Amino acid sequence: MNVKNLSQIEPQQAKAKGVKKRVLVGKEDGCENFVMRYFEMEKGGHGYLHHHDWEHGILVISGEATLIIDDEESQIGEGDTFIIPPNRTHTMKNAGDEPFVFICTIPGYANEEERTFLEE
Repeated sequence: MNVKNLSQIEPQQAKAKGVKKRVLVGKEDGCENFVMRYFEMEKGGHGYLHHHDWEHGILVISGEATLIIDDEESQIGEGDTFIIPPNRTHTMKNAGDEPFVFICTIPGYANEEERTFLEE
């Protein structure tokens, strides 16, 4: 059994402004079907508009953000959960004064290097 604590997982800089990520569960843990990641987005932080051929499952832990999928914007916050469908242009932007924290699960076949960025 491989039990880890969040504090034991070293944060990495995500390809986004003011965002750190930690891989909670993934291939290195013997998990082939999905990857679970934990993100912390500082005040003023945001992802870059991008798309790819896999979906995301998101659970917001704390904070507020603006979710953009194609031309549609939604305000999201603590406890919200949603799916970002594949091949849709998307990003999230911290909309509050506190860190925006969320868990994101992607399929095991997803290759983050195959994302297409529309801005950086």
